[in-house]
Amino acid sequence: MSFQSVTESQREFFLRARLLYDFGCEKNQLTILQGSIFMSSFQNSFAPDKDFRFWFNNAIHVATLMGLHRQNIERELQPAMHRLCRRIWWLLFQRDVMFSLAGFENVRLINDAEVDVRPLTVTDWLEQSDVDLPQPLTTIPTITDIQMQFFIENCKLTKLGARCLRLLRQADMTPSMEQVRSVGDAIIAWRRALPKELRADTASPWSDTDVWVAVIHAFSYRLECLFYRTLLRHVDKASPTDIGLVNQRLLNAMFELSTVLRRAMTHEVLLSGPPAL
Repeated sequence: MSFQSVTESQREFFLRARLLYDFGCEKNQLTILQGSIFMSSFQNSFAPDKDFRFWFNNAIHVATLMGLHRQNIERELQPAMHRLCRRIWWLLFQRDVMFSLAGFENVRLINDAEVDVRPLTVTDWLEQSDVDLPQPLTTIPTITDIQMQFFIENCKLTKLGARCLRLLRQADMTPSMEQVRSVGDAIIAWRRALPKELRADTASPWSDTDVWVAVIHAFSYRLECLFYRTLLRHVDKASPTDIGLVNQRLLNAMFELSTVLRRAMTHEVLLSGPPAL
């Protein structure tokens, strides 16, 4: 397309999309929502006053106005549209927790107490096989089974991440070791309950599709690292035994995370994964 680099093309299309938004050229809420999600995905900041945080905040705002966080919206939408909206909402939920855990946002934008959307299942991708895409869209690859499973399991993991955040950010209260063990055990139980396609012992020989195995495990160990590292700042009054437990779990998670990434690098599958890896 005559661009000298990917970054140059991204900057050009980013600025065009921003102009369309600033001048109110788009009126469809769903299109604005999808565009805001896309604009929040750029790793490079092409406009300091409207970086990824602005677009992500806008996406959450539009999604909430549309009622995507409420289950009763199902009565107002066609089944295929409702499935799309559910997938969009759970993507926003995942990013909201991830941004907060990573320190990109000081507070979460979604209030979990106001959300009653049902968890995703593989049936939320039914239109993948039912719809004949127009010619320009046929280049978009079909979502594979392992990608569906990854998204579903990452939603479950992100819920545990939200639980970690609530525990770590209790006002004037240090988490008890019972609470710490409960969260840690829940993450371990989630990992043991992963479907066969996403278990670490099934990724042999490694291929591009197996990158999702590496990603989901890397995300889980990264969550543990963030959780236990933050806890160490708050358990100064705990017993040496409790501090030792937290420190040991942190070291175990760091070791496992390093192992997962080394395996993925050895088998050269990282390029097939998302930038967040």
